Amino acid sequence: MLSYTGEFAIQACFSRRFGAEVSSDEFGVQILVHASEPDSDKVIVRINNTEVMHAGQAFHHGRHPIHFHMNGDMSKSYVRGSAIHSTYNRALNIRATNNLQIEKNIIYDVTGGGIVLEDGMETGNIIQNNLALSVKASSRLLNEDITPAAYFISNLDNIIQHNTAAGGDNFGFWYKMHEKTDEAVTEMDVKPSNIPLRKFYGNIAHSMGGYGLRVLHDTPSEKVTHDGANSVAYFENFTAYLCKKAAEFTYIGKFCLKNLHSLHNELAATEITIMSNNHGIVSQDIKDGVYVAYDSTLPLHPKWDAGDGSAVITTYGVVFPYGKGGMIDGVTFVNYDTLGSSAITFTSTDNTCNNGGYSHKVMDVTFDNTEQRILFPSDLAGVIEEDGSLTDSQEAGKLVVCSPPFLSVCTKDFSSNELFNYGDTEVCLCPVDTKFYRIILNDFSPSTNKAKHLKATYLGRSSYSPYTTKCLGHKPGWAMIVMESSDGILLELNETEHMNNISYSGMVYDFNQGHDTVNYLILCHNMRARPDKYLYNGETEREESLSALTASDKDGTWHYDEDTKRLCYIVSSLRDETVKTSSIVYSDDHPIVMNTFKCVYDGCVPPDKRNIPPSCEPDSTHVLKTWEQFCNELTEKKCGEGADVEIKAGIWVTMGTTSTARLNKLIIRGTLNVLNKADVEVTIKATYIVIIGGHLIIGCDDPFVGKATLMLLGSHRTPDFTDYSDSGVDVPIGAKVLASFGGLTLNGTGPKIPWTTLGKSAAVGDTYVTMVTTVTDWHVNDEVLITATGYNPKEAEKRRIKSVINDGATTVLELDSALSYSHTVGAENFNGTSYSIAAEIGDLTRNIKIISEDYDDLIKESFGARVLVATWEEKDSGEVWQGYARLQNTEFYHTGQEGWTKSYDPRFSITYKDTGPAGVPSSPSSVKYCVFHDGFSTAVGIFGAPDFLFEYNIIYHTVGTAIQTQSSNTMLYHNLLSLMLWRGTYGNRYDTKLSDYTGSIESFTEMDLVMVGNHVSSSQRTCLNVFPHPCDSDVIPWRDNVVHTCLIGVALFPSNDGQPTGVDCVRYTGITSYKNWDFGMFYVGAASVEFDGMTLLDNGVGIWGLVHSPNALSHELVDKYLMVNNSLIVLRSQNFDCRNDVIDETDYSYKLSRNVGRSFRIEGTGYVGVTTGSFSSSHNEGPVLPLLDSTSYNAIGGRTEIKGTTFANLNKCPNSKDRAISTSPNTDDLIHPTFVQGVRVVPEHRSNGDHLLYFHKPRLEQMNPSSCVDMECDGHKKVMIHDRDGSLLGQSGTVLSMSEWMYGQDLKRGSGDHRIPKPMLQDTYTGNILDPRELATERGIVRDPSCTVNAAWQAHLCTHYTYKMVIIESMDSDTETRRISPIALLGESDTKVGYLDLINGPKDHGHCYGNMCQKRISTFAIVVATDVSYKLFFTSTPPQWLRLSMLHSEISHKFKIAIYYVKANRIDVFAFGEYKAPKNSYYEEDEIMYYMDTSTNKNKYIPTVSDDCGANFYETSAKLLHLIVCGDGHIDIKSPRLFLSTCHSQQYCLRTWN
Repeated sequence: MLSYTGEFAIQACFSRRFGAEVSSDEFGVQILVHASEPDSDKVIVRINNTEVMHAGQAFHHGRHPIHFHMNGDMSKSYVRGSAIHSTYNRALNIRATNNLQIEKNIIYDVTGGGIVLEDGMETGNIIQNNLALSVKASSRLLNEDITPAAYFISNLDNIIQHNTAAGGDNFGFWYKMHEKTDEAVTEMDVKPSNIPLRKFYGNIAHSMGGYGLRVLHDTPSEKVTHDGANSVAYFENFTAYLCKKAAEFTYIGKFCLKNLHSLHNELAATEITIMSNNHGIVSQDIKDGVYVAYDSTLPLHPKWDAGDGSAVITTYGVVFPYGKGGMIDGVTFVNYDTLGSSAITFTSTDNTCNNGGYSHKVMDVTFDNTEQRILFPSDLAGVIEEDGSLTDSQEAGKLVVCSPPFLSVCTKDFSSNELFNYGDTEVCLCPVDTKFYRIILNDFSPSTNKAKHLKATYLGRSSYSPYTTKCLGHKPGWAMIVMESSDGILLELNETEHMNNISYSGMVYDFNQGHDTVNYLILCHNMRARPDKYLYNGETEREESLSALTASDKDGTWHYDEDTKRLCYIVSSLRDETVKTSSIVYSDDHPIVMNTFKCVYDGCVPPDKRNIPPSCEPDSTHVLKTWEQFCNELTEKKCGEGADVEIKAGIWVTMGTTSTARLNKLIIRGTLNVLNKADVEVTIKATYIVIIGGHLIIGCDDPFVGKATLMLLGSHRTPDFTDYSDSGVDVPIGAKVLASFGGLTLNGTGPKIPWTTLGKSAAVGDTYVTMVTTVTDWHVNDEVLITATGYNPKEAEKRRIKSVINDGATTVLELDSALSYSHTVGAENFNGTSYSIAAEIGDLTRNIKIISEDYDDLIKESFGARVLVATWEEKDSGEVWQGYARLQNTEFYHTGQEGWTKSYDPRFSITYKDTGPAGVPSSPSSVKYCVFHDGFSTAVGIFGAPDFLFEYNIIYHTVGTAIQTQSSNTMLYHNLLSLMLWRGTYGNRYDTKLSDYTGSIESFTEMDLVMVGNHVSSSQRTCLNVFPHPCDSDVIPWRDNVVHTCLIGVALFPSNDGQPTGVDCVRYTGITSYKNWDFGMFYVGAASVEFDGMTLLDNGVGIWGLVHSPNALSHELVDKYLMVNNSLIVLRSQNFDCRNDVIDETDYSYKLSRNVGRSFRIEGTGYVGVTTGSFSSSHNEGPVLPLLDSTSYNAIGGRTEIKGTTFANLNKCPNSKDRAISTSPNTDDLIHPTFVQGVRVVPEHRSNGDHLLYFHKPRLEQMNPSSCVDMECDGHKKVMIHDRDGSLLGQSGTVLSMSEWMYGQDLKRGSGDHRIPKPMLQDTYTGNILDPRELATERGIVRDPSCTVNAAWQAHLCTHYTYKMVIIESMDSDTETRRISPIALLGESDTKVGYLDLINGPKDHGHCYGNMCQKRISTFAIVVATDVSYKLFFTSTPPQWLRLSMLHSEISHKFKIAIYYVKANRIDVFAFGEYKAPKNSYYEEDEIMYYMDTSTNKNKYIPTVSDDCGANFYETSAKLLHLIVCGDGHIDIKSPRLFLSTCHSQQYCLRTWN
């Protein structure tokens, strides 16, 4: 919010806190009050005038100085006049206890919360006249104790009055209501968030590190009183000074903060961030009180200190929320006179838009020495209704940021305007009866208009609203404040004038302003034609009004004006009760769901398809005519300029040497055939060419040998084709279009080899290029493409052929001008494993052309010609014409219309839309040997056209994707694609909102794509964005594909909609990926992934993958994997230029990719072959969020396998930091094990040794309470790479991360002996405190003398032990909320050297209303050596249900572990689901378990690794559960809550449990 709480900043302060601990084990006394029967008065406790000191037990849940535990009613008990100080685990904890009196106590120097109402079950307690001083943060207790409060209240139904909080680390008073209470406490369905506030009165907070008062609900709620009426929560007579904020309210419903006295608070007096219910009447009253910005006699807050002794005071009085209903009444504001300060403002959040736009009220306010009364941070901050006291006016009014339409009734020249204007923001004062509405529009269709500005024009003026994302108040879309007007408000998307089908959803907030008057808005859109269907707030079609709309029309009424071509509809408080709507209409807010359709068939339902057999020759039924004969027979305009020409069914027209005039429409129901002779040269010009059941033929079975051009006319302003009122079409036809609802056959002539590669490199300035093969049919003056081979996509270039020189096995082309860039050819052989790469060259010239007519604004508008292949139904006859198009050797130039990209209206160069199977003889759609170049949109879209064949084509220069398919079994053979421009920077844009990572080829809705021999390059984002084929495919559908010169070579993103599900494993095969700046291969998916037969060269990162699911909270272990198999990975190829091979960092497209798409370089420069896989609970939301990040807990299972792979040229460039295998720097929680086998490193030289591996260090920036909290996360400290056969390391062994790195050396990183759990440092027999170095002389993972440190790897190489990763899980319900870490693992090597390792666990991955969620799963990874014995200690009480799972292991892999359990409760062990009795137990005939006396011979019962899995023994004296853990399953340890114990003799003890 406005606040910067410090929750997300690096917390160096944790180190100082731990350094200041008392020199004890923080194991103090405790007073536990627990009634065996709640509400029974069996326990009455009265503590009066008692000093409690050094009490509470750190790291132990429920061990508090005074703890009232599950007592029910305790109205006869109290704690009065006592002093509780120097404690280790809170001060006074109340759990499921009611009506207790806590009064006149002093709390001082408390670790964790002060007085805590813990679970939300506590009601009726009276907490009054207490003083809480110096309540300090603690990471040793529950997560909430990291940001503790002096008074923590989890249920509003308590009396909190006349208390004081002072000098604490965080909050004074913290109300945090959960949706439900702890299930362990009660089975009742109690929802604390729905309970009314009993009393908060007369409390004081000062000198707090956080807020004086914080009120936070976990979920939206409506509080009700006991009689069912809505309740207002009153917080009265509160005083707060010298805090960050006096009070903050987040996600709260109705409340009143009455008579707050705020002084010298750093950020704000009162902030309301987000309201719990923005639908309906919500009231947040800030009533009475005095808000003083600063007192010059008090010390400066750090934020205010300019560093030179002067002050820069920026603070606020009241901060209005994201939500409506805020009201300030009777408040006095003092000293808001400094630049940047303001008495009133609106909330905002870092990286979140400020488009609140809600209405609030201000009345009866006074100001003293205040220069800025309201600061509006944005045009859409909000509307303020005031009574005149705010503006020093005689009359009431409304304040809003000036918008041009408002000036018709509002003024910006009122007397006190200087108290409201700030910077360029001007504020208007409007009459109080002016009605403003906040409108939000989302899900606008066509969605290609996303990121364009929305323009609202009314009252002769216009205002603009930008497209916004990450807004707390609404989904991505547009927000605006409009004024009620009898004029219609024309809504237009900027630079968009050609919409017919429009749909969107939205909400009008604060709509019913005065229920005795009619409230309305008339919203309008420009439309080229009357829609055939109009739906409003439901599926019921609305009838059109015959006259223009007025205020008396009912909600949803619409009208289309033929003269203005404008559709208007009314949003009104007058409901049409005869119409059923599906949307919820709230009392104050009005939803909008508007849909208009221009279609032909009833209901816009796509018609059935009928096959139309193609015909190349006329038959006896046809009437044959030449074009001249046909035109002469026409009566009007004949075939003249602007004519509408229709060739009727049964007529066969042959065009010879005569070109057409500039026709408007050419409708073909019969046949139009171009004569196939060499001297034929024709041009067909039209705005619309529409084939309806007919056939357009230029070349059929025999290729066309003349020259033919289809030139389509028009611009952005050309109206869409609408002459199909008697038919049904399932896709808009649009303008400047050749639409085939019949047959389109274009078969031209072109080269037999349309593209190939260079035979040798071409340098800058060369005018000759040598091809790898001989071509005989490339001609002088043909245009050719030479692809880029560096990192910069725009180095692809075109030239014309000046001469062709055939020289034996190759052809040399002389070009018309010198090359601007170098284009390389390269090959290397690494002992039998080789690669060969070369720049591609293609001939772009064909004799049949589809082009756009040139005009002045063609490039600016990017509105080119297009071909649509779809289906048509005759309404009268019911005939269905299923379109097809078979194209060969056809050239598309300046085609496609930029902006329309969705499958329901794809205006690509050519689109196949629901045409059915493409391979059947009667509907032979295919595209072969064609050229698409210099286009304005996607080249080819294939939707609902299975079995489509696309082969030997060339695509150069598209805007967005080159090929997009959502059809099964699309077959792509031997195509050349080059230069895909990203929409975000096309045409000199700089769109910071657009985050998509489009691929030149996109196919992610199907899993049977066939790709063979395709070469794709120069995408400003991704070469291939495709779903890989399943691992169990019967055939290998991918081979010999090459991708290069993209940011990412091949990718699958989680943001791809419609991906197949239920696939266990996917595989990438047969791809060469080189010169991709960020990633060669990038994968995020739920299936395990295999990279098989890859050739990767010169990529920043060769392979990066994240495999997700299932969620760690499910405790499901699934062994998913990332595998690299039989691949060649060359870090820097033979042709790599170490100095000059870089990307153009000034390119706008590259600059904007850095927001989310950057990969990484080892120490800034080093390339990486393979990164260890990331395995997480869910995907990482890339590229909406950064591609490398993980946004969820690590998954439990996962592994990386690298087999049969060659790594080459690891050390090509001087001083390079390149690495064959590296960790991923942002995988903070856990990096699962990696296994290598059968790998080769070429050349085999010792200088390559340092370049084999790289282990990243933990990121210091994650050391903050919202991430890893107070100690480094474990991801980079528990890394293992196993060489199974010595092929990578020269001998079998394991490379381990340096878990001991910076241990005790850098206090900011949080690890050191001070974090060792206290019980581990206590001798269990003598009680003496051990020196940590006596416990273990070494730190980190257990090693032996064979281990060596490799500084370049930042890791240990060990060859003696077999290492395994073990996952430790708390299975308890509080696994996310109770902190039990760090945990300490103590092991001893064979040489009797002790090693101690600390484990922190995963980080907090959530943001809750702008604050940290304080949830971290208690799932940990430890690295153990098999056959070694360990001890494990938790910082807090161990979970009641603990699970240990050894990953990637067999049952023969074992180790012994002794886990510290402080309580001698019964502990049950289950191995692989089977109960394992303790070794000292046996059964008698009565089937009762007995325990042997172990006091004299305990070693006999301590299990060893020779015992079976799960063998166990609890050593009572040491409080250790000894246990054998083995692989191939999991071990569960369960502790029942209650037990009874009776010892009958020294021989054995009998235990029974409840």
